[in-house]
Amino acid sequence: MNNFELGNKVKLISFHGTKIPTEPVGIKENFWKIVDSDGEIISEKLKMHPAFREKGKQALVKFDLNFEDLGLISHNSIPNSIWIFISDLTLI
Repeated sequence: MNNFELGNKVKLISFHGTKIPTEPVGIKENFWKIVDSDGEIISEKLKMHPAFREKGKQALVKFDLNFEDLGLISHNSIPNSIWIFISDLTLI
């Protein structure tokens, strides 16, 4: 098993386990747009999402692109970052 930790460079290989949405999603929530993008883990600890415990832990990832330019909403205080399931990431 890979050790995902603060400072690791990662690539998003899927979002919620798929490369494209499997059901309708709002334009500002279509984070499948950033699949295949690179980023860096910026959270010291991994966390479990209460609604998706079966998907495992998540890491906060800051991506090397601008969410605003892509029409995506940022839910975090750190721009261009989102909590991602580690099963959707690969170390680079």
